[in-house]
Amino acid sequence: MYNNILFKKNPNLKYKLDITYDKTNDGWNDTFEIFKSKKDNKDYLISPNSYKYNLYVYTLFDNKLIKSLQGHKSKIKTIRYFSNRDEEYLTSADEDYILIVWDVANDYKIKHKIDVNGNVYSSLIIFHNNNQYIVTSTNSISHDKYKTATKLYSLYDGKLIRLIKDTNYYYVQYLLP
Repeated sequence: MYNNILFKKNPNLKYKLDITYDKTNDGWNDTFEIFKSKKDNKDYLISPNSYKYNLYVYTLFDNKLIKSLQGHKSKIKTIRYFSNRDEEYLTSADEDYILIVWDVANDYKIKHKIDVNGNVYSSLIIFHNNNQYIVTSTNSISHDKYKTATKLYSLYDGKLIRLIKDTNYYYVQYLLP
């Protein structure tokens, strides 16, 4: 279901066009994101540029590039969108183990740039009561828990709160809200 539309039969989707050609072909999880912004009720596509390491923001229905988000210095591996009431965020992570939290409602300004000390395969922002958290996971196993554990950070200040016990011994890949 998208935008309160429930398809009761196959919508017979067909290829129409390419929106961007500067994409990554690594096949990692979440290498683009589509979302409806609460600030203007428009649909957007976020896609990485694999040559400049920027995130490109496109309006989805007219396919216009409206913004280039700069902050990464290596190939972007994952992008995700999260919202809660008036707050909207993107998370993106790169090969240099940097996770960036972008404040969508504040013109995509960088809220946090976090060195997570390991691959980020997936990320999640959790809004729970009056607390807000960032969770990261990896697709690696290691005895070095600081490199491969699932980690919990504060969305307020970007600081590591704790490692999730024993997750460095399991492949904790895609995080679901």
